[in-house]
Amino acid sequence: MKGRIFIFLILAFSYSYSQDNVTLEEIFDKENKDLELINDILSKKIDSINYFIKNSELRIRFNSELNTIASINRAYSAGYELLKENEIKELEKRVEYIASHFFGNAQFYLFKFSRGLGSKYSVTKVTKYDNPIIVLTISSGCIITNIHKREEQILGVFNCKMNELLSENK
Repeated sequence: MKGRIFIFLILAFSYSYSQDNVTLEEIFDKENKDLELINDILSKKIDSINYFIKNSELRIRFNSELNTIASINRAYSAGYELLKENEIKELEKRVEYIASHFFGNAQFYLFKFSRGLGSKYSVTKVTKYDNPIIVLTISSGCIITNIHKREEQILGVFNCKMNELLSENK
């Protein structure tokens, strides 16, 4: 019975993609490239951030320069219960600074979340405020934990700042 279900799923999957004349290899290659770009954006170091936001105690506590979206996201989402109100505000200020940095370099990114069984990482291009925007979709899977919710919150701060800058620039 399991074998029949497996064969049925393979046939259904290949049929749905054969309509577009796309191979599985092309699909996986695109997903890998998308994931690579998302990781590059999340881990892009913005060294100038520590010249403008100088709380070395928070950086020491998390053993991080807190100069990437990924490091800020990790501190904000996984360490939230350990943070004081002013530290939460600093992390939000840091992610806003990074959004401003990207905007200043004409790199317009927004984050989106994909949920459920078919969730996946992807990169799409849209036009918003007369600018080309790259939408980075991050997979949250099926089960949404408090960590996922806080990840959405901090990346939502990034999105708000980017949208604010884009709308002002219009």
